[in-house]
Amino acid sequence: MIYPIVVYGDPVLRQKAKDIKEGTDLTQLITDMHETMQAAHGIGLAAPQIGKSIRLFIVDATSFDKEDEEDEDMSDFKKAFINPQIASRIFVKIFLVLKQCAFVTMMKTGSCMRRTTMV
Repeated sequence: MIYPIVVYGDPVLRQKAKDIKEGTDLTQLITDMHETMQAAHGIGLAAPQIGKSIRLFIVDATSFDKEDEEDEDMSDFKKAFINPQIASRIFVKIFLVLKQCAFVTMMKTGSCMRRTTMV
């Protein structure tokens, strides 16, 4: 099932997402999130972006090209993160800058550019 992606200004994006109880079956939701993300040509998707205020996000970096031997092989990096915790504020700042750049690009062009290499 492909979910509609909520847009900027939707209240769910401002809410503090709820923890997911241990033992909760997320198999179908994660599958649906991957379908939704692929339909939007994305590489990551958080549950609040599809209107679900829970602490879950997915990442699929399998499309990233390995440009040289020093690059990490991402051909099998397809993961779901359940109840993630912030380990470093530096990472959050870098992520927010990258997210803002992607958002600005999307707003200017009407679509989101997909990188083929990791930065």
